[in-house]
Amino acid sequence: MSMSTLTPAGTPVSGSVEVTPPKPSSRAFSAAQLWAALPGALRKLNPAALWRNPVMFLVWVGAALTTVIAIAEPFLGGAEQSGGTTVPFGFTWGIAVWLG
Repeated sequence: MSMSTLTPAGTPVSGSVEVTPPKPSSRAFSAAQLWAALPGALRKLNPAALWRNPVMFLVWVGAALTTVIAIAEPFLGGAEQSGGTTVPFGFTWGIAVWLG
């Protein structure tokens, strides 16, 4: 004896039907998505737009200042003493990348 079930569309289905879920993409973002989002992201880096959000403005200023320090550090004699120890070579660049 075979059972029949009605689907939401009202068509009868007999027996068992194997439904496979769609395979998830292995990438979070595609190149097309990133390319489409780039203009909006660059507009949001405008200091006039950041001025309306003081927290993001201060992060932007801190990132710019840290980047300038990271670029100037090798020309100014390298990392200085900080709390009794020398700051590691890539520390300033790590902070600049993290804030950027």
